[in-house]
Amino acid sequence: MSHRSKLKGGGRWELDPEGDVLLTLHNPDAPFAVWDPNWYKEVPSSVPPEQNNTQPQDSDPPKADCHTRTKAEVKAEQESQSPHTPDEPTSTSSVTFLLSSRHLCLASPYFKRLLGGPWKEAIETSPDGLRHVDAYDWNEKAMLVLMQVIHGRNRKLPGRQSLEELAKFAVLVDYYQCHEAVLLWSTKCVRRITVTDLFDRDTILVILVSRVFSEYDLFEEATRVAMRGCEGKLPTLGLPITAVADLFDAERKELLDLIFTDLYDLISRLREHQ
Repeated sequence: MSHRSKLKGGGRWELDPEGDVLLTLHNPDAPFAVWDPNWYKEVPSSVPPEQNNTQPQDSDPPKADCHTRTKAEVKAEQESQSPHTPDEPTSTSSVTFLLSSRHLCLASPYFKRLLGGPWKEAIETSPDGLRHVDAYDWNEKAMLVLMQVIHGRNRKLPGRQSLEELAKFAVLVDYYQCHEAVLLWSTKCVRRITVTDLFDRDTILVILVSRVFSEYDLFEEATRVAMRGCEGKLPTLGLPITAVADLFDAERKELLDLIFTDLYDLISRLREHQ
C-alpha cells in the first residue's frame, strides 16, 4: 500500500516499497496554464521586440512548461523546451516518489528509453542503491495519480477528477507517452466532461484533454466553441497543443476568407441591382 512519510522540506510517496527508482519532483504545483484575459490583444508597439515573448509560429511545438531530466540529459541535447534549467529549480520545495523501474518501462516509452536505453549507463546508482531521476514543476497530485495507475494501485485512484485535475494529468500522460497504460481509468473520467458555449480557459483545457485522450467528439465540440468565440489566435497557455492551435488558426482563416468573399460578392450584386 502506498503511503507518504513527511521529510524535511517536502514529502515522500512510496508506490513500491521495494522500488529501485527515486523520482524527485522539484518545485511541485507550479502555476499551470495561466489565463490572461487580454491574451487576444496585440503587443503594444512601445514594447521593445526583446520583451515580446511570443513564440514564432514556425517553432517546434513545445511541451508543457515542465520536464523530467537526468544529469546526463542536462549535458546532452534537451528533449523539450523548458522555462528554466533543471539545475536551477525555481523553488527549494520538493517531493519524492519511490518507484519500480519495471513498471515505469512497461508503461512509458519515455522511461524505457531513460532507464533502459542509451542513458542507462549514465544514470548512476546512488549509495542508497536507487537510481535517481529529477522532475520539475509538475502538479504533485497529478504525478501521484499517474504513478498509482502505472503501479496498479487502483484502489487509491480518485473516482472523479475535475477538468483542472484532468488537464494537469493529461500533460503528464502526453509527456511520458503512457496513453495506453491509463486508458481504462482516463476514459471513464474524461467522458464526464461537458462543454459550455462560452469560450474561456476551460475550453482550452477541454481541447487539451480531448486531444491527449483521443475523445474526438469532445474535441470537435470544444474546437467549435473556440471557432465561434475566440477573438484572436488560439492561446495555448504553454500546453502541448501548439500543432492544434496552428491547424485551428489556418482553418479559421480559410473560413473567414470564404465569408468575406461571399460578402464582397453580395455587395457587388447589390450595387448592380441584382
